[in-house]
Amino acid sequence: MIGAGHDRSFAVDDEGVVWGSGLNSMGPIGVGTNMGFSLRTALVHTLKKVIGLNKEDLGGAEITQICGRELFALFLSSDGKVYVCGSSNDGRLGLANGAIKNRNIVPEPVLVEFLEPVSSNNPIVHISSGSRNSLVSERRRVWRTTLALLEKRIA
Repeated sequence: MIGAGHDRSFAVDDEGVVWGSGLNSMGPIGVGTNMGFSLRTALVHTLKKVIGLNKEDLGGAEITQICGRELFALFLSSDGKVYVCGSSNDGRLGLANGAIKNRNIVPEPVLVEFLEPVSSNNPIVHISSGSRNSLVSERRRVWRTTLALLEKRIA
């Protein structure tokens, strides 16, 4: 499985390990960052393991979809969970304020907690993103993130 975002690329190997490379100035590759904002130091030239998304970390689940934009990425696991990393400005990651510790930057993927529980009978089945928002859909509902809110929309 492969995925891409603005200036970055991802791949999942046969063992379920997620790999990423490209521009990581605000953490959208999910390999952590202690880098500044200069282009020279923010480039990940070779594939690196994305932190916390291998099969073992996910309890046997695997990443099945990856999408991202210029400053963030979304990952969907086979058990219907959504993980995000990168810039959380404008609420684009859908995380509660307490989940973000460093200047609105989330350098490693974290699990998105929804306003209402996602059931195993109605799991998340698709992820998508715009430049400043994200969409995830269950079989019967669509969730949208923007402006620091996680909203439920009836499809």
